[in-house]
Amino acid sequence: MTHETADVDAAHVQIGHPIEERKFMEAVPLLRDSGCLRAITDLGAAGLSSAAGEMGAETGVWINLANVPLKTEGLMPWEIWISESQERMLAAIPRERLDEALGILERYEVRASVIGFFTDSKRCRVVHDPSAGTSPQEKGHDSAFVVDLSFVDLRKGCPLPNIRPKRPGRTMDEDIPSRSQPRRIGNPRWRRSFAI
Repeated sequence: MTHETADVDAAHVQIGHPIEERKFMEAVPLLRDSGCLRAITDLGAAGLSSAAGEMGAETGVWINLANVPLKTEGLMPWEIWISESQERMLAAIPRERLDEALGILERYEVRASVIGFFTDSKRCRVVHDPSAGTSPQEKGHDSAFVVDLSFVDLRKGCPLPNIRPKRPGRTMDEDIPSRSQPRRIGNPRWRRSFAI
């Protein structure tokens, strides 16, 4: 690390914090037993884009990246969306249990933020708007989208090409020399060498 390390591109994997991870792990059983969790996942590979995409694929999600707590200031919205951080978790909490869940997390000194909600749109909608709050109803739907994609299209997967195997024009037997007789290799440098 040097004096330039802080200026390196911020799209890297954020460095984990095991103490924060441990505090959250201790709060999870209480959240679960209190009925405060519908789903939970870490923000590992692909960050929020993967976690929210997996959780909201059947319903839809609306997320405001301006509400995501950052360890590295100055990230662009797309960097926040894909930033990996193993000790951070995304929890799906029923609205009626939100205050209870936030209270439990506060007791365990876990920083928590409401960053969005599930919708019935079957779309992944992401904004970065500090004035929009935690839902589009607080300001209206006029925030510019960072992401606005249909989960139907996202879940189709990668189209595979239709490839049909063809019978080879020649057989392997034509290319393999007889193994019963050694043959001389023609390079003068290797006159004493034989191939089988």
